[in-house]
Amino acid sequence: MLHLLGLSAATVPTGPYSSTTRHFTVKTLDASNQVVDVTFPTGAAAAGKQFPLISYTHGLSDHGEASYPKLFSDLASWGYVIAATNSCQEGCFHDCKTLPDDPPCFGNYYKESFKVIEWARSPAAASLPINNTAGVAVAGHSMGGQAALLAAADATARTEYGIKAAVMHHAYTHTYPSISEVPFLACTGTADATAPPAMAEKFFSAASVSRKGLINVRGANHHEPTTDYRPELALFTAAWIKLYVDGVESSEGMSWRGLIYGTGTDSVCGGGDGQMAECTMLPKASEPEATPTPTAVEESFYPDEARLIASPSPSPSPSPAEEPPQRAAVRWTI
Repeated sequence: MLHLLGLSAATVPTGPYSSTTRHFTVKTLDASNQVVDVTFPTGAAAAGKQFPLISYTHGLSDHGEASYPKLFSDLASWGYVIAATNSCQEGCFHDCKTLPDDPPCFGNYYKESFKVIEWARSPAAASLPINNTAGVAVAGHSMGGQAALLAAADATARTEYGIKAAVMHHAYTHTYPSISEVPFLACTGTADATAPPAMAEKFFSAASVSRKGLINVRGANHHEPTTDYRPELALFTAAWIKLYVDGVESSEGMSWRGLIYGTGTDSVCGGGDGQMAECTMLPKASEPEATPTPTAVEESFYPDEARLIASPSPSPSPSPAEEPPQRAAVRWTI
């Protein structure tokens, strides 16, 4: 049962909006592909309204809307504009930086998300129903999940790009920066042999931000956002963004706070997203949402840039014993 205000439902609900998708060329994107797919609410219910932006980054070899049609339409149904770049499908070869143990040329992929946000604010996107004053969410899958992670950890995420929330879907990463300001939700699954849950657990533990969530769904695999789509993924992604971008605890007949921080069988940790191997939502109801005080400053993982990021301790590195057992065999097929 899902956490509805005064209602009950046996299936995962979608929101009140229908959606459509348009395609735009954004010349600032990596030259590998400069098309952005934008899925947004439409129809009579959406007339005259504007909606917050989600900048979504795809996985290796994936596309934008073509790879995530159900996820995007479900997110748009709750009142979001999803802008998904098609650039860097095999890596950002025109802005190539490779992080340790990762596929080549994805180290700067997170910057594509920033470029999409900048474009969404420009006159070129004026025909879209984007609320540019509401704040932005970044989200992504696999290598795009890593891009969302790095974007959320960037020192300019909130101040320059207005990023108020991040959601990582099965993020593939061997880099674990500390997210210090942006509330984030990390989604993984026990059947993910490509980006094992240990990856999400490491960047979750490294983050100093007080508002963060980690869900490890039993049986969910790496393709949960795509070919093995589970609609619960969109619902709880939307719930997180409702809380931290829209700043609402309930709307459209839904208790967003109940879905994320509730204890009933309809909440994310209580069974609403299926059986969990691990489910942690912070802060807990009994804890204050205090902003942590950094105890040290370490150099950013961007070695070619002069940024500094605050962190309570150096970002952890995976030990050889914790590496995915077949990582070398699968890392280029994420």
